[in-house]
Amino acid sequence: MLIPAFADETRRLKRAVPLEGVRQTGNKVVRIRRLGGCFGRSQIRFRNSVPNRRLVDQFRDFPLGAFDDDPNALELVTRRLEHLYALR
Repeated sequence: MLIPAFADETRRLKRAVPLEGVRQTGNKVVRIRRLGGCFGRSQIRFRNSVPNRRLVDQFRDFPLGAFDDDPNALELVTRRLEHLYALR
């Protein structure tokens, strides 16, 4: 888990950053494929930049590519945003 490393860094920088751990329990492939509907409805779009090209490349290669960290992170962010908006 990355929280202890981030917590140490925020203490070192004397910055208050709210940290919340997330334990992924669902199948990664299923979770990432869930984003297909968001792309189909144009809810997710990317600007042309180097990091975004890497993300798009990982989506294109998914699930057979060597890397899927960026699509996995995007799925987590979208799920968290959906949860926060549902609380409104």
